[in-house]
Amino acid sequence: MKVPTDPDEIIALLSDLTLHLRNGLETGTIEVREHFARNAERFGHPVGIDKTIANNLMRYETLMHMHEVRPLNAPYQIENVPLNGLSFRFDWCHVKVYKSFKGEPPPAHNTQANRTFYRYNTTTAQVAAKHQPKLRGIAWRTGWRHIDWEKIAPTLDRGHFIYCWEADSQYSITRTQLVAPREPGKYKQVVRTFFRKDIQHPILDLSGIPSVNDIEEVDDLPLQLEDEVQHGDDD
Repeated sequence: MKVPTDPDEIIALLSDLTLHLRNGLETGTIEVREHFARNAERFGHPVGIDKTIANNLMRYETLMHMHEVRPLNAPYQIENVPLNGLSFRFDWCHVKVYKSFKGEPPPAHNTQANRTFYRYNTTTAQVAAKHQPKLRGIAWRTGWRHIDWEKIAPTLDRGHFIYCWEADSQYSITRTQLVAPREPGKYKQVVRTFFRKDIQHPILDLSGIPSVNDIEEVDDLPLQLEDEVQHGDDD
């Protein structure tokens, strides 16, 4: 299968995965709050949420949920990653899950493997550009903001994407996005991307449901008195 050029099509193809991920994260938020509530009861005073512990609980609960709900014929494999990491491989793409901050995906970890993951879309397209003249005019290093995903997607053997989630101070999920990374970024630097798209939870996204004001008005049904019903046949 070829990597789609339309980000909305990519999101549609990943809809089962992202739905399970969102549900797993929601389970994680409940566990985080309950964990620190138990600690507060144990020590007899409020206990703030420790982000390191909370993030690990979120990953763990989501990973357990993904193993639980994954059907035998699922089109993806769940990778075994240290520290309860979330990584999923399809035949046409590779998706990793990370916590974002203020709408931005996190920079790559300081490992060669992770930085390679972030750069994969770019490096693969650069190799293809040597054999496809229509790509040679791209200023890869200076004009990255102007590179179209639609142009490089057909050159990829598989796409690399990041499912980003964000939470408030109580670890309620506030936003999820799908990101196509271009460059990994360094510490406190913005990750360069080909695209980023918000993913609406299919249950929570009620935009397609008509409101009360949208419902078509109907005429009142005729009112028939009881005496009329009883004696109607005698008329």
